[in-house]
Amino acid sequence: MMNRTLASLVGACALLEAAPALAQSMVLAIVDAPAVADAPVKRVKKVAEEVLRDRGAWRVAAGPEWKKGSPRRACAQADLGCQREVASGTGAAGVVLLWLKSSQAGLVIDAALWVDGERFGEPRAAVVPLESLEMGLTPLLEGLLPAWARKGWGGLKLPEGSNGATVKVDGRSLPTTAGVLALTAGSHQVDLVWGDGRAVLQRLDVAEGSRTQVELPVANAALASGLQREGGNEKLRAASFGLWVAGSATIAASFIVGFTGRQTAVGANPCRPDSRECLTLQQATERNQQAQGYARSATALLWVGIGLALAGAGLFAWDVVF
Repeated sequence: MMNRTLASLVGACALLEAAPALAQSMVLAIVDAPAVADAPVKRVKKVAEEVLRDRGAWRVAAGPEWKKGSPRRACAQADLGCQREVASGTGAAGVVLLWLKSSQAGLVIDAALWVDGERFGEPRAAVVPLESLEMGLTPLLEGLLPAWARKGWGGLKLPEGSNGATVKVDGRSLPTTAGVLALTAGSHQVDLVWGDGRAVLQRLDVAEGSRTQVELPVANAALASGLQREGGNEKLRAASFGLWVAGSATIAASFIVGFTGRQTAVGANPCRPDSRECLTLQQATERNQQAQGYARSATALLWVGIGLALAGAGLFAWDVVF
């Protein structure tokens, strides 16, 4: 009983370890090969898998075997539903589908790549002589693979809404039109700056053949959620900004008025027996009244500024949260 339990645990661990590998694996499947003998088809499959192992970053797993006359139906090149079914049935993240036809120069090979259950890019075709399969298949399959899935490379997957953002990797600007940016495998400094002021600065380790996701911090994600909404929010943001600026300016003005009041009170001291340099009672009273007026004005400006700034902050928080 103990041995069975131990064997089950070992098997479960093996499946868990194999799951990530399968998710980052690639298989090759022959979809159709009318009027082509089994031997050339198997040679093409073997050589193509060797090219993918040599040029690609993903582990190449064993794909479905081709056998003429098998009950599995062939997929036409325009039948994306059938191709999706074949690709999903392999359980691999990347699937290369091949169609083979005989010609006087050798084999006409059409190839399509499927990634995560969707066709990636456009299919490619080439005429490959049987005596030089590797030479003919290498450029065909290299052109099919995305740059981030090639040997020594990885991908950087940008967060949603990154179009229009400035992206710098190791200080070099890169376009954001591609869904995944191809980078050499290793550590990179990634800097994203949006026009609305949001910014992300991260050091990421890009593994070979991976698609590393750039994650937005929680604060930036909440800000992005608020800024992406349309309608009256733009006016609300403008009002919050205006209130914040007005409040900050009013607080600054209160300090200036307060400083002026303190300067006004300087010298309004009582006369001393050893000095005749003093103000008259009337002058001292006027200065004291001016200083008190400045103090009251400074206090009022300070509270008004704090109120405006808090109102601006409250409107901005309301816009972001709701």
